[in-house]
Amino acid sequence: MWGTLRKEALGQLRIVVCSVDPITSAGIIDVVAGRSGTTVLSTLGHVDARVAIVAADVVGAETMATLRYVAEHSAVRVVLVSNEIPRADLAEIASCGVVTVFGRCTTTTADRLFRAVRTASKAEPLRPTSSLKRLREQLDHREKRQLELVAEGWEDDEIATETGYTITTVERYRWRVKSRLGLRGRAHAAGYAALVGLV
Repeated sequence: MWGTLRKEALGQLRIVVCSVDPITSAGIIDVVAGRSGTTVLSTLGHVDARVAIVAADVVGAETMATLRYVAEHSAVRVVLVSNEIPRADLAEIASCGVVTVFGRCTTTTADRLFRAVRTASKAEPLRPTSSLKRLREQLDHREKRQLELVAEGWEDDEIATETGYTITTVERYRWRVKSRLGLRGRAHAAGYAALVGLV
């Protein structure tokens, strides 16, 4: 099911929503279309689309076909919203231009989803490499937790509250993780976390 065409304006973030479930699609459209500076487009083939939100309870054959179609026919960045992603599909998911994997859970909020979409719009697609997977083992449990929360769209102050650390400590952990893994920013970190199975 594709998103609904909204009035377009110059400089707006153009998004298309892909979901087989019309209720999920309508909910996501409601979250992103109501935001200032955002336009939801009617088809994936629209040349100005910057981000595609692909939503599914479980990533199965139909979702993978959608992701492959996106990778072959557009240059959009993909935010994948799902409850369950088979580990075997992670490398293929990353190769389809997915820059953020966003879990559908009770802690997911409209603000976090929208922040993930905004971040994804500025990201370069992450391509999987075995060396990045090996680097995962060099992270301690606190660094892994920080990376998980960043991948879920949490801001520094939210991470500090959740973990009990100060904002300065949160920033220091994120800087160490980015430096050690060679990550360029929050969206790249989120893509990496999805790729190596942290989210």
